[in-house]
Amino acid sequence: MSISIRTDMAGELRGEYMKEYSKTHSGEPDGIKYSEYEKNGLKISRVSIVNENGEKLLGKPKGEYYSLYTGKLWLSDFNSFKRASNELVRIISTLCDVHAPVLVAGLGN
Repeated sequence: MSISIRTDMAGELRGEYMKEYSKTHSGEPDGIKYSEYEKNGLKISRVSIVNENGEKLLGKPKGEYYSLYTGKLWLSDFNSFKRASNELVRIISTLCDVHAPVLVAGLGN
């Protein structure tokens, strides 16, 4: 099964892959772990690519890929901005603890 979506975001790649995969399988495919949670009113997703099969399926190297969904943060109050900033710092700190390269990108639609 191949993915034909134009994105670099692991979460979106996984979502597109899972549309077809889930028709005939349950759970996550070998090599990919996914979790989604809410913290301080923010939605956070994490895609872990844990082996070569996961790399092949999503076309991304092994690693941890987080998405922090803030909504229209620029329309929110200062406390909402501060909560989002603190959560971003926490995620980046977690990634830096493994002594691997970290790329942070801010995207919006």
